[in-house]
Amino acid sequence: MHAQDVPANHGWTWIKQGFALFRKAPLMWWVILGLWFLGYLILKAVFGTLGEVAFGLVYPTLSAGLMQGCHALENGEELEPAHIVAGFKNNFGQLLVLGLLTLVAGLAIGWMIGQILPADPEKLKLLQTPGADLRPVLPWLLTLLALQMAVSIPIFMAIWFAPALLVFNQMSAIDAIRWSFYACIANIGAFTIYGLASFGLFIVASIPLGLGLIVMIPTLVASTYSSYRDIFSEQPALANENVA
Repeated sequence: MHAQDVPANHGWTWIKQGFALFRKAPLMWWVILGLWFLGYLILKAVFGTLGEVAFGLVYPTLSAGLMQGCHALENGEELEPAHIVAGFKNNFGQLLVLGLLTLVAGLAIGWMIGQILPADPEKLKLLQTPGADLRPVLPWLLTLLALQMAVSIPIFMAIWFAPALLVFNQMSAIDAIRWSFYACIANIGAFTIYGLASFGLFIVASIPLGLGLIVMIPTLVASTYSSYRDIFSEQPALANENVA
């Protein structure tokens, strides 16, 4: 097992490669991601918080299925609805462990932030009041969001490559987390470029009533696979001439 240290400009290349994968089957990307969202809404509507927890548990498994779909597209095969459940047939036990660990980490982060920046009833009431003047709570809200983002970054690094590592490299969830975190640290330059470019493109995609997101979201999902192939394989995902 080897994680490569790639140049910083590869962060932009991952996005281009992700878009190339999206262009191969845009309709099927929309179908699969639409079914994801519909499944989440149904679970939440029927089971409430338990439904959200259940979706969180299987989210890495669903992601792993899409990673296999990206692999199929890269090799000239079709992206199919069956890729939604492909992760359930490939190292599912460890993918479920990954989902559980991610949920626990999220709860721990929420608890820690609540201890550092507790929300009093007046703040919560103001936030829940339509049309309320939020200026009195804006400093607290911005600090809360900044803190949450800062403490969540290590979690994102730990799980970024984990679903792909679990299905393609057949390792344990703990090993996948360890390798994912190490690969992100080793390629912090590329991830900085990737993050800044993604943020800028996300804002642009949101301007025309959010219509650009129907392209941006699947592109970013596919770019996760491209980054995995670039760092954990000697041959980057898709040849450069296919992503120009």
